[in-house]
Amino acid sequence: MQLTRYHCDELILTLRAGRDDFHNEQFFRDPRLRAEAKNWEKGASLELLHYTLYPKISDYHVHTQLRLVGQKVRLVIYWTRGVVRRKPGAEYPFAEDVHEWIRKFLKPDVYPITVYGHFLFPSSRYISAVGLPMPFWGPTKRERRKRIVGLQVSAELRGAEDAMVITAAYEKHVFISVAAWFRTKLSRLDPEGLLKKFNRLVLDFVEER
Repeated sequence: MQLTRYHCDELILTLRAGRDDFHNEQFFRDPRLRAEAKNWEKGASLELLHYTLYPKISDYHVHTQLRLVGQKVRLVIYWTRGVVRRKPGAEYPFAEDVHEWIRKFLKPDVYPITVYGHFLFPSSRYISAVGLPMPFWGPTKRERRKRIVGLQVSAELRGAEDAMVITAAYEKHVFISVAAWFRTKLSRLDPEGLLKKFNRLVLDFVEER
């Protein structure tokens, strides 16, 4: 999978599972994670980096975050553009394995699931395909000095309960963010399948010069 193929900068999947829906004993049986179990039970966030196993065909790395909040387990997976080569001795799961790996510790019918996708189209090749009437300040220190025009709209996305698109025109790129809410099994929301769904939607918001 390649995020750049879809102009994607980051894909984020988040869900909240009931304590009984997450097999934490099995999860922390991994000797690399065993020492973190007590802190995690006290509410500490467990954050993991997953290296790129096949940098010639995968252009991303992955971060996962697990936290126990009351009787809920909050899971966030970040597929982020940029290769992080594995260190000597690094073991499974790698970036390409994360979706399949985490499913083993969750009951199959855990939902709702929220997915966010952030897409960047270079302004040298693309322009916004929709009018952008709402001005706001840029998010970075450099861009905060300049006014950016953006638009937030509801959208239809196949398989999603609801979806929303935010698009903005920057000096160097057109930015599009998609948020979608699903009531379906995690196994049906593989990252490349999500990118294909999102890609069909975001292409309605840009056009080539």
